[in-house]
Amino acid sequence: PAAASGEPNDGILTVGGRDCIAVKLADRTATGTVPAYIVFAKKTGGGDVCTQVQNAAPVQAYFDSRIEVQGLDLSDDKGAIAIGSSTTIY
Repeated sequence: PAAASGEPNDGILTVGGRDCIAVKLADRTATGTVPAYIVFAKKTGGGDVCTQVQNAAPVQAYFDSRIEVQGLDLSDDKGAIAIGSSTTIY
């Protein structure tokens, strides 16, 4: 469900009871220029277990993903992929 502000709620991926990765889903109406997309952001303070998961090559690929969305601040700790009919998530 959407939050009162109209922004989608974040989901948190946990490992060993620690919050490691935030996931946000945004639909096309958020930008009007790209399909729906998923933003992945590293959570800090999760300790070694989170660092290991965040640095694993398949997971790091999500943080390295970039799409052009106006106003979406992407950095080394955040990535985004477009969701489309041909999108494959491993």
